[in-house]
Amino acid sequence: MERKRRIAILGSTGSIGTQTLDVIRQHRDKFEVELLTCNSSVDLLAQQAKEFDANNAVICNEVLYPELSNLLENTDTKAFAGIKSVCDLVASDNVDIVDSEHSAIFQCLLSAQGNKIAKIHLTASGGPFRTWDKDRIEKATKDDALKHPNWNMGAKVTIDSSTMMNKGFEVIEAKWLFRQPVSKINVIIQPESIIHSMIEYEDGAVMAQLACPDMREPIQFALGFPERMPLDNKKLDFAELGSISFFKPDMDKFPCLGLAYEAIGRGGNIPCVMNAANESAVAAFLRDRIGFYDIPHIISECMEKAEAIKEPTLDDIFMTNAEVRRMADAMIEKMER
Repeated sequence: MERKRRIAILGSTGSIGTQTLDVIRQHRDKFEVELLTCNSSVDLLAQQAKEFDANNAVICNEVLYPELSNLLENTDTKAFAGIKSVCDLVASDNVDIVDSEHSAIFQCLLSAQGNKIAKIHLTASGGPFRTWDKDRIEKATKDDALKHPNWNMGAKVTIDSSTMMNKGFEVIEAKWLFRQPVSKINVIIQPESIIHSMIEYEDGAVMAQLACPDMREPIQFALGFPERMPLDNKKLDFAELGSISFFKPDMDKFPCLGLAYEAIGRGGNIPCVMNAANESAVAAFLRDRIGFYDIPHIISECMEKAEAIKEPTLDDIFMTNAEVRRMADAMIEKMER
């Protein structure tokens, strides 16, 4: 009998985490939950650990450890706290799979058979502001930005989607994951979120991965690869869908996407600068401290002013992250005055 695959889910109480557990719920004979983690949703974490008989559970907010420990008393789940515990357990030999993004590209690449790629096409929904003009976007509130048309995600990721910074991150990830120059990575708006990525070959043939906007399919594919297992989810009805539309992203309305291309083009520690500034700016926007277009403004200023390091060490990256967050926070304070 084949041994069950042991799964670690980082952020098990979030959208992706709960969908991953739904996949495991449908295939209990194939998967074993080795580790569940979350930041502060202690009640749900304990509930998940009990349902799936998880071997370990980590609450990152260490203040909540006594509560987690109490909730898991008289169970076989070991309770831990803090990010160090997450790192130690993930690195354990007991974990087979932690999980990854870019499943659609990977699935398309299975047809490559050694052939060269001409382009990777990353599709984006365009977020809640795709049809808004720039003047209207400028006045957008966090409530407007959090109304994503297709996906139910956490607040930070949803704001990144509204600025299209999330797609900028995916460009950077795709460059490193698939070892392609950024010139071969294209972003296209596909509002229905049916085509999740496409690979174009040198002869012009394009392979696309299509599915309903539901993360359970790529999650299950990652967990079960190379096997495609049955999944109780909504299937595509092409007649009902009718049509699929495409648009070129508007870099003027969504400057964060252009900043991501600039960051990966400059290389070194600049993508870290971009990410750190974005983290601070989005957090401030969610607290109603700055406006929507202040987000790309802060990122751009930090990318211009931060010290550029061509070949950063890991210590340089940690230093850059801390310094840029301080720089961005200082900008935000001035904007509030």
